[in-house]
Amino acid sequence: MSFDFAEIIEGVKTKSDAGELLRELELLENGLYNSDDNAILKLLDEGVSKKLSSVIKNNITKGNQSYTTDVIKTILREIKEGVNKLEIFRIDIGVEPTEKMINTIYKWISENVENKCVLDISVDKTIIAGARISFRGKYTDMTMDKKWDEIWVEIMKDFKVINKQEE
Repeated sequence: MSFDFAEIIEGVKTKSDAGELLRELELLENGLYNSDDNAILKLLDEGVSKKLSSVIKNNITKGNQSYTTDVIKTILREIKEGVNKLEIFRIDIGVEPTEKMINTIYKWISENVENKCVLDISVDKTIIAGARISFRGKYTDMTMDKKWDEIWVEIMKDFKVINKQEE
């Protein structure tokens, strides 16, 4: 059973969003082993997001299948595999990101990276401005800290020259 994974991860922008989706999948998977035959239906209606519930229900009815343990296990496994394959775009910034900031960064990444990624944003209060980015094994420091350090080295070189001339 294969379905359009994009529909499920459409709202997954951050690593914590992906973690929440995996938590919901785990909850559903645990519900499969409940002795109550209606437990999985209750979880789909009340225990997980409406979006996840809707996608699972639609895929079951699309395939003219019933809510059997095997069918739901297959769906959950496929979703988990897809979430775990998402690439991580790590970014360190100096402030706690607002929702607008997350959306702006995510939009740029979506437009410029061919595969679906999730943001792993961490706050480093030592960053004055800009960001440090890690993606696909590459690291870029685009912070003002780096620029400031370069400027400071030049200032100190000039200062040492001035002090030596005064002696």
